[in-house]
Amino acid sequence: MLPYRAAPDAPASDRDAVALGWQPRAAPRAVTALAAAGPVAAALRLRLLALPDEALSELRGVASADWIVLLGAAPKLPWIDGLIYLGRCPEAPTLLLPTALDATVPIGLLERSLSARLAPLAPPFALWPSLRGETLACSLAEARPLDRALLARSPSP
Repeated sequence: MLPYRAAPDAPASDRDAVALGWQPRAAPRAVTALAAAGPVAAALRLRLLALPDEALSELRGVASADWIVLLGAAPKLPWIDGLIYLGRCPEAPTLLLPTALDATVPIGLLERSLSARLAPLAPPFALWPSLRGETLACSLAEARPLDRALLARSPSP
């Protein structure tokens, strides 16, 4: 578990460390998205570039230089080693969390805290543990259809 520490100028109630960890989930969530970071994101970009245009058109995504999150129907999402598959959380409808993991903090509290931390970004939000042990989060509100030209010129993480 890694503590999150707020910036020194954050409100007093936000300055305490909150340990967010992950534990196995009894039953997996249905897959609706995937997340990849670091070398796995680079491998995913290559896999996506190998897909036909029709397959790319069925996926939407958001990305940074270090990670990619894709949304789509489970059978349409690529499957490669190291991906984290995400699903909607019925108890917190604005969150997509790992299908096989639950957060160690109350889900309602996590949803409210993440919304506050990522403001002014809009939900839904994806939250997942990276292979480096940190927890990553992003807004999916701006997810767009995949663009082959953009994928081809994206830097490798």
